[in-house]
Amino acid sequence: MFESVPALASIFRCRVLAAVILGAHLLMPSTLTAQLVCPPSPPASTNSDEVNICAVKQEKDGPIFKLHVRSRISYRTFILWADEVTYDSDTGETHLDGHVVLNGGPNDEHIEASKAVYNVRNETGLFYNVVGTIGLQKPVLHHLILTSTSPFAFTGKLVEKTGPDHYIVHDGTVSIRISDDRCDPTGGRIEATEIHEGVIYKQDGVTITAFEVDHRPIKPAFGYRFEGGGRRIAISGDTRPCENLIRWSQGVDCLIHECCEMSKTSWFPGCGWPTLEAKIKDLASYHTQPEDIGRVAKDANAGKLVITHMMPGSVPAELDAAAKRHYAGPVTVGEDLLEV
Repeated sequence: MFESVPALASIFRCRVLAAVILGAHLLMPSTLTAQLVCPPSPPASTNSDEVNICAVKQEKDGPIFKLHVRSRISYRTFILWADEVTYDSDTGETHLDGHVVLNGGPNDEHIEASKAVYNVRNETGLFYNVVGTIGLQKPVLHHLILTSTSPFAFTGKLVEKTGPDHYIVHDGTVSIRISDDRCDPTGGRIEATEIHEGVIYKQDGVTITAFEVDHRPIKPAFGYRFEGGGRRIAISGDTRPCENLIRWSQGVDCLIHECCEMSKTSWFPGCGWPTLEAKIKDLASYHTQPEDIGRVAKDANAGKLVITHMMPGSVPAELDAAAKRHYAGPVTVGEDLLEV
């Protein structure tokens, strides 16, 4: 093998550079080079109850494992990922927060969520702010592979997994392609339950009542009252100030009510309204405005007011002040993932 002089000089410079990098690597603190290297998952088994965990950092207190940074839990034919995980090895209960991903299963389930509470033993749980698919694989190069004759795609603010083969999507969408993909419509069944004003759920000490609100021209529109464990919560849904809502919300511990401040909306030609003023007037006629939100909470005798469904331009401090002009109780302006 022959090497030219310029090539030899280049090799010498590369070797010097490599030596410098190696020396710097040996002198740097080990934490700078820490990275997650999980062992390969064991062969998938639908009958195995073995759970494997891995993370950049782990803590253990009895049966409780706390996983930090790029945390992974493998069980049966599934893999769970999240930024932060708390796992109870006695019960299988798992709390996941940040970039949650569930992958695998015989149905090729893929769920991405902001947070979740999930039991790896009975495969049930709650996922928040979800985008998901069933019956699709997502290999490299972004191609989709159908692994079912009836693939689903769904989104939801809340998605319940109530068993190995059953999901309930709340406040979201479910899509299934049939005609152009020649899918079998009997393979994927969507069950919709129409509701009317009155009790819609009563089980295990929890009662949920639906009541009509005034969101015309959208009709019907519903709010909900939750009762259980000695506590009562009402959620307005989309509505203008409404006597029926006030009646059904009387004396609740917490009223979660919309406040869609239309003066903060935007306008552009062709958006459906001739002017910004026309858009504000129209939308404000079937949403609750800041000057009214406190009156609703006061008339409902609510123990606490939580303001939700704000416009992007709304200022939380201004909404808080507007509510307190008429309502003397505590006020919280909602934000994503807030727990009340």
